[in-house]
Amino acid sequence: MRRQSRIREEPVVNANDTTWVGMDAHKNSIKVAVLLPGQPEPVEWTEDTTVEAVRRLGRKLQRLAPGEVQCCYEAGPTGYALQRQLRQAGMPCTVIAPSLTPVQPGVRIKTDRRDARKLAELFRAGLLTEVHPPSESDEALRDLCRCRDDVRVDLLRARHRLSKFLLRRHCIYRQVSPIRSPSQFPVWGPCFGFSEGPSRVPPRPGAPRLRRALAFLADRSSCWAQ
Repeated sequence: MRRQSRIREEPVVNANDTTWVGMDAHKNSIKVAVLLPGQPEPVEWTEDTTVEAVRRLGRKLQRLAPGEVQCCYEAGPTGYALQRQLRQAGMPCTVIAPSLTPVQPGVRIKTDRRDARKLAELFRAGLLTEVHPPSESDEALRDLCRCRDDVRVDLLRARHRLSKFLLRRHCIYRQVSPIRSPSQFPVWGPCFGFSEGPSRVPPRPGAPRLRRALAFLADRSSCWAQ
């Protein structure tokens, strides 16, 4: 009696039936290149970046493709909104690392049409590297951390501008203890002034506002971390 095998046979996916889509995404337009099975030349067109246009793009790809569809575009300043909108429309989409995309030596002509076609061809050949898109909550926390870092850099720049302004006017802080708060700068003191008219206009005290904004963002960051 023949022993029954416990190995389950999975259905074989034919890669020749897969439609490969490369997209060159920009702020106001998306250049689309579709490599259909059995066709040597890609089908190309330009789509808008509105939500309705992306949904229309998903429906059009479903009509064109005879089987599975695989879409891709390079990560860039447009973020991951296109990938999320296509996923919501039922269309799988992969975000590609642009720094790891193979580049052919000697090819200097770069257009949106060529970029979309090259992405589709390289995606079909398996030569592209996928990046992991963050979730919307992770991206929101990332933006908050970036905003806090921007405010911290602005605070440092404001302190440097103020200290260099005072140094040019030979207003040197000669106390032994270091400056720990903006109130210790003499420019905010009641007895501080200049003899020349244009110099009497006090600089805008932006450092205190920046410090309050930095403290607020730090507090929000701790709340998000919990």
